[in-house]
Amino acid sequence: MKTTGYIFAAILAALPGCGGGQSSDIVDSGATDTITVQDVADISAADTGIDTRDTTEFDDGADVAATDTAHDDSPGDGLAWDTAETGTPDIAQDADGDLPGDIADDPGDDVATACTTWRLVETPLTGASLFDPATLNMARTARFLAGFVLKCNQMRAMPVVTVDAAGRKVVVRPMVWENVGLECAGADLLDQRIVAVLPAASGQWSLRDAAGIEKLAFDVEPPPEGICQYDSFSDCEKDCDCADGVCLGGNGLVGPFTMCARPCEYDADCPSAQSCISADDGLDHYCDAMQNCLDVNDCPTGFLCESKYCVPGYKLNQSSRHECACDSECEPPLRCLEPAGTDSIADPVKRCEYPCPSPGGWCPGAHVCGLAKDDLSGLAGTDSVCVWMGE
Repeated sequence: MKTTGYIFAAILAALPGCGGGQSSDIVDSGATDTITVQDVADISAADTGIDTRDTTEFDDGADVAATDTAHDDSPGDGLAWDTAETGTPDIAQDADGDLPGDIADDPGDDVATACTTWRLVETPLTGASLFDPATLNMARTARFLAGFVLKCNQMRAMPVVTVDAAGRKVVVRPMVWENVGLECAGADLLDQRIVAVLPAASGQWSLRDAAGIEKLAFDVEPPPEGICQYDSFSDCEKDCDCADGVCLGGNGLVGPFTMCARPCEYDADCPSAQSCISADDGLDHYCDAMQNCLDVNDCPTGFLCESKYCVPGYKLNQSSRHECACDSECEPPLRCLEPAGTDSIADPVKRCEYPCPSPGGWCPGAHVCGLAKDDLSGLAGTDSVCVWMGE
């Protein structure tokens, strides 16, 4: 089976309370399938093994404990990895002074006066490495890191992952929002995304870039013997052992282990009343019942702090998703986004939209992060935005 989708799209969609709370179906066909927050398929994961940037342009700025992920809930935020001491990625604290997750703050001083828009573009995969220290098997979710270069006029978008189970190949295509009209002199930065996949076959797999160049080889074992438990909240060997979440691998005091949890990159990837955290000597980037705000200043622009959790508070409807010529014409946190294939369109219609960095709960109401083709309003001209799923 060959499937295509965004990172975490299959896994988040399959878990209640994630990705806008939409139901999901398992796609199983011989053709290439597109995975959105409504569809579930086996998507694989990429991993880089390179140091990432500690961004300030899109950093969220909150001080957090070492066991927390710094609540990077803004499109464009990077994961700052420190492998010097532990050998495994740790989330660094955000720099003081930056607005938490504020995507309305432009990445350069000139944006306020320039007429700028944003375009969804693919950027090369620079490397990959394993994020899951436990032995991989075809019955549990594995995670990898996918590395790419982030320029000073770019912020994160939803990467696309294609899995060919028959060929045991994974293709990762990092995607970014590129600011058109902004000239910046900042240095290029190395970034990484966490990619999750349920490998559908045992044997040796390869993770490749869009050109087919191998970035990582990894082995997947057959499924462990025994029936699925379906009721575990901790120990697991297979995803089907878990009553909630999937079977993820971590690195503890006594070595690699597995436990049932929901994978995440951002707080918004988790269901309500949960945050994306990383535990010392434990599991990295998983959802747990930890608060992520004290007031609205701890949340991304357009979000509210309700019961100490950041939730979307901005309006998204036909009126707010109007046509635009520049970012300045859009009400924050919306951006003026160009439609796909702008260069080949005689008169492209730009529109105020929310640029999603992941398939998480970035969108208010009956909207979810996904593909333009799934927008029942017909307004979306590009992927990786909040689309309307109907009442």
